[in-house]
Amino acid sequence: MTMSFNILVVEDENDVRKAIIKALRRSGLQLTEVFEADSGEKGLQIISEQNIDFVLVDLYLPGLNGEEMVKRMRIDPDTQKLPVVFISGENREDRIQMLLKKGSGFISKPFQPEILGETIINMIS
Repeated sequence: MTMSFNILVVEDENDVRKAIIKALRRSGLQLTEVFEADSGEKGLQIISEQNIDFVLVDLYLPGLNGEEMVKRMRIDPDTQKLPVVFISGENREDRIQMLLKKGSGFISKPFQPEILGETIINMIS
């Protein structure tokens, strides 16, 4: 059985967002639709309006950052179990471990497209 996913990519830098989407398309995952947001606020709005299966979010966003966005998702019963992977240049191990302990995945920038697909599959299964 092949599952198809609606994925939301929340990244404020347009070039990086396009690179992530390109990597998603090359990852081998079945994608129904890829939604894009350039801020945490816009990300939450899309999540409330669309049927999203998975969220890829940058840690550092202007305004509402990725961590705050996910914190709000975890409070809402409709989105608290939505799988999230942070994609970030963050390299402080304590900070990465804290995010992982909260049930999110983490991918370091720059990343290989295969890592993206594998991480998503591992989190969904």
